[in-house]
Amino acid sequence: MAVEFETYDKFLTTSQSREKLDATLTPYDSSTPTGFSSAPRSSEDYKYVALNRKPDAPKIAFSKDASDEEITTFLKSGAAQQAARDMGYLYTFGLNARRFDDPDDLDDTALTKGFKAGWSGLKQIGQGALGTIYDIVGAEGLEDLSNKAIQQYQLDGAAKQFYTNSKGEIVPFETSMEKVFESDEKFSNFVDWLAFNVGNAAATSVPMFAASVINPALAVGLAYGMGVGDSRISQLEATGFTNANAGLSLAMGVPYAAVEYMFDGGAV
Repeated sequence: MAVEFETYDKFLTTSQSREKLDATLTPYDSSTPTGFSSAPRSSEDYKYVALNRKPDAPKIAFSKDASDEEITTFLKSGAAQQAARDMGYLYTFGLNARRFDDPDDLDDTALTKGFKAGWSGLKQIGQGALGTIYDIVGAEGLEDLSNKAIQQYQLDGAAKQFYTNSKGEIVPFETSMEKVFESDEKFSNFVDWLAFNVGNAAATSVPMFAASVINPALAVGLAYGMGVGDSRISQLEATGFTNANAGLSLAMGVPYAAVEYMFDGGAV
């Protein structure tokens, strides 16, 4: 895909000042061994690539004479991800970078983090179900957009799962039981792990519960659609988001619906 970039002058029309841009951007120079230039240069000597569409988007500076190919190569690299991370953002090429050190998210309880993770998962599953429909009808453009939306929701969800630990470090919230019991504070971390999973289950169970109250058949249909979407996501992740079999997704929706309805909607 072609890389779209703006000139420094155009960025001056945003709320960011020249001083702020100069202070937060890391110049990239393909002529150096590391790819970064430490030589003092004027801001007008660079092109700036915004990593999302927000006014306060993180931006990476490139030499004015850098080609689109050079810019694309760098943006696909781990160095670009690290540059974004150093500015407090998670970034994957082709997606909008998301801030992971937002104070509102860092202060979340484990229960809230679990609910946010579950809500993010629901949005991904919904796109997975839509993607299966697009695949069946041959709407490749819409299918590609659906796949991209799933990846964006995954990135957005991951960015909300950071917290400040006892050392003052901003780190991802640990959801692995194995890692919990390997930690120094096993009991405290287990309580957090339990609260996280309660919140996660609440987010995914609410739609099933509501549907079952309205009509049990609606709950079964919803559970089936969730199964189809979840199956598609698993296939996409296994193939690097390059392929998913619609027939398999439809088939896997049946046992998924049975389990979901039995433990969520069927309890009403």
